[in-house]
Amino acid sequence: MKKRVTPLTNLGTVSLLMILIVLFLVTFSTLSLTGSLRDHYLSENVADNTYHYYQANNRANLMLYDIDQAFLSLSDYEGEDFDQLLLKKLSAIENLKVEQRKDSNQLLLSFSEEAGKKQILNIELLTSSQKDFNQGFYTIKKWVTTPTKDWSGDHSYHLM
Repeated sequence: MKKRVTPLTNLGTVSLLMILIVLFLVTFSTLSLTGSLRDHYLSENVADNTYHYYQANNRANLMLYDIDQAFLSLSDYEGEDFDQLLLKKLSAIENLKVEQRKDSNQLLLSFSEEAGKKQILNIELLTSSQKDFNQGFYTIKKWVTTPTKDWSGDHSYHLM
């Protein structure tokens, strides 16, 4: 009798190899899907934050327009009570904080605009003296977004 020679690859090995290949494909496609979903949510979040920032920026520019109009209405005035009139006009603008600087005759103007649920756009302006109006009515000292909540980076896990 002749000995029967068994092949190196039999039917069970091919089936097992096919099952492993399918498992690998399913695993990598699931990882790819979850990665693309996270990227999608991140891009939506960034787009939402950007939209709210530009909305706040537009409202801030409207506020700057109102401030410019207050200065322009007094640009040709040369009386000695100019500072008092300017202070009165600027104080009439809604949501604008006006502070007289103690060290100089300049005014510090500040206001903030909500830029979404998580941040605020803070703006501070320093007025120029009446002689320097040809170079601009004010200087922007601060134009910054700040978070509304403090960030806490402590996410420790108690394993034992």
